[in-house]
Amino acid sequence: MKLQHTPGPWESCDRGDYGDFDGMSQVILGNDMRICVAHSSDKEGEANARLIAAAPEMISELIKIFNTLYNTQPECYWMPIKDVIEKATGMSIEEVLK
Repeated sequence: MKLQHTPGPWESCDRGDYGDFDGMSQVILGNDMRICVAHSSDKEGEANARLIAAAPEMISELIKIFNTLYNTQPECYWMPIKDVIEKATGMSIEEVLK
């Protein structure tokens, strides 16, 4: 598969690290490149940063689950996973699986 995002792993730096400008945000890094800055002055912001940092691993696992279910289970089991993969990647499932 040839996904277009920065390969994982991604990490969420501590608030104030890596020049986040206001000292209250968390920078998400992948391959020593800034992916995004999550405003994280509260628990919700910190949870958002963790979720973003886990994105490459989550999409990889969803693709594995899709591959397992596609040939063994009815469409109702794998279609929602396919939809999420396509939404997250901006690609058709056929492109993702190449």
